Amino acid sequence: MPSTPAGKLTERADNRLAALITEPDRPYILPGIYPGRLGVITAVGGASKSFMTLVACVQISAGLPVLGGLWGPAVPGGRPVVFISREDDIIDLETRLYSICQHLQLTSGPAFEAYCHNLVVCNARYLEPTLDYGIILPEDANGQEIPPVLVVIDTLSRFLPPGTNENDAIQMTGFFESIEDKLRDWGAGGLLIHHTNKAGMQAARDDLDAAGTERGSVAISFAARTAWSVRKPSQQRAAKHGISEEQRSHYVILEQTKINLGMMHDPLWFRKNSAGVPVPIPTPAQTATRPAANRPRIGGVLDDPSTDTARS
Repeated sequence: MPSTPAGKLTERADNRLAALITEPDRPYILPGIYPGRLGVITAVGGASKSFMTLVACVQISAGLPVLGGLWGPAVPGGRPVVFISREDDIIDLETRLYSICQHLQLTSGPAFEAYCHNLVVCNARYLEPTLDYGIILPEDANGQEIPPVLVVIDTLSRFLPPGTNENDAIQMTGFFESIEDKLRDWGAGGLLIHHTNKAGMQAARDDLDAAGTERGSVAISFAARTAWSVRKPSQQRAAKHGISEEQRSHYVILEQTKINLGMMHDPLWFRKNSAGVPVPIPTPAQTATRPAANRPRIGGVLDDPSTDTARS
């Protein structure tokens, strides 16, 4: 057996020791998501998962705290983000962006300029699965494209290549690998917007654990480094927090159901304002009695959606 030079053995030992005592620097983009890897946010249809994610994209691009700080702190100058939709047309997207900017009071100043420069939102009905077609990225002062730090795909099922079965683990794994290859080229993380399966619908209705309820193959859950679920409070949960049945549809809850690296976050409550923008709020106080429908305050929150806090 050939002998190993002493210096080489010492070098290997030193490197191994350094790896044990020095924490690697991982450039997280969102909790649990780093360049080249994917996260997923799921919900039943109409639960505001796309709207909430678009709010986050605006805040990232403008350099504002993301979803009340849950998904990240303020970053001066913002960061480039690409939001690709095959779900909503361009008018729907522009309407939502207008409502978000009005809520955030994002109409002028450095944050507004950063938002205008950094955010790319496109309706990409015919975008290739490799993400190579149809995206116009922002440019620096020298005319060089600035790659995004985050790419959002809305929704997953509409981006699958023709003939792909989302219940087939091998096909879905191949699809995710092609997306991750492009993300690595950009140095970006990815967030997939997706729907829940029937178990996820039951979990939302009965306050059950939503982990692993993404519709389709388990390869979706395996590919995601972190997973989030959006749901409106169940009747029982709403009553527990003093929210009337008439007001229940105004609330949604963002819950983390998986993270590979890091700690799970507590659920975050949102209340939709008059334009439908989901706004982070403190968890409504629990109450022993159900409030009347005309009660002026619902769970400690004014029953007027226009009283939301800007830039949350």
